[in-house]
Amino acid sequence: MVAEFEADLIRVRTREGMQLAKAKSRCRGKQPKLSKSQEALVVAPYGGEQHSRRDC
Repeated sequence: MVAEFEADLIRVRTREGMQLAKAKSRCRGKQPKLSKSQEALVVAPYGGEQHSRRDC
């Protein structure tokens, strides 16, 4: 019972922290693996078009 209560507290605090970060525009999420210059180098042969895996 105590463990469940502690887990609930952690969930609530995490949600509150995420809401505060979102309000301050600090949501980070997963960072891109390529820099903008690396991405441009990879996309250049395709004329800058957007493709999905199904298009390949």
